[in-house]
This record gives sequence, C-alpha cells and structure tokens, in this order.
Amino acid sequence: MPAGYHRRGGERDPGLADHLGPERGQPVGQLDETPWVTLAKAEAETGVSRSALRSWYRNGEIQSRLVDGPNGPQRLVQLEAVIERTAASPRIQRRAEREVSLEAQVTLLRHRVDQLELRLAALERKRPGTVPPSTETDLG
Repeated sequence: MPAGYHRRGGERDPGLADHLGPERGQPVGQLDETPWVTLAKAEAETGVSRSALRSWYRNGEIQSRLVDGPNGPQRLVQLEAVIERTAASPRIQRRAEREVSLEAQVTLLRHRVDQLELRLAALERKRPGTVPPSTETDLG
C-alpha cells in the first residue's frame, strides 16, 4: 500500500505523506499539528485498554488514522483526544482513584509497620534477660 493511503478504499490522507519518516513510511509523531500515537503508546500514557480505544474510534468518539508502519498497517490516535475522552469516562476515573487510594493505603500501612517495629525494639531493650525473637530456638 503506498504511503499516505488508507487501507480501506485507498483514499488519500491529506498531508500524511509529508509526515512520514524515511523508514518504510514510519510516522514521525505529528499529523495536522496534533500529536498522533500508536494504540500501544496511548494505552501506556493513559491506562485505557486497546479494546476501549478501538471501541472509541469505531464509534467516532475519537479520530484515528491507519498508516504504514514498520510491520504493516498501524493505527494512530490523537493522544489529546484520548486524554479528553478518558476524563469524560466515570469508570476510568473511578479506577484511577482506586489505584491512587490503594497506593496511599500501602504507604500508610508501611509507615504503621515501621512505627510498630520501632516500638517493639524499644520494648525488647527495656526487658533485660529476654531472648530476642531472632535467636530463640524450638527445644520441643
């Protein structure tokens, strides 16, 4: 397929040929003054699954382009449009909030464990004649 043409119908993508890299029509990252990225890059940047991205461009919620890539046709989407669409999704927002909430809980629990370890060490130092737990052996 010639560079700058869509797979379906062979329609020319205006301005696309000017934005292709020298290696096998690889996109250099911007088309029409807006950054376009692969689905993999959009997924990594936003946390949105590829299946959701596909659904969004098939339903017309975001734009996409099919270009020649190093391993065949490659779908590109506008990163800013994906970010805007992500912000409008309550489910994705809840998931992001849960992830942040879980990270905060882990941080608090680590801090609490550190405090308890310090308290235990202080108690062990105050009680002379006790054997620290690391040196106890089962004589049973």
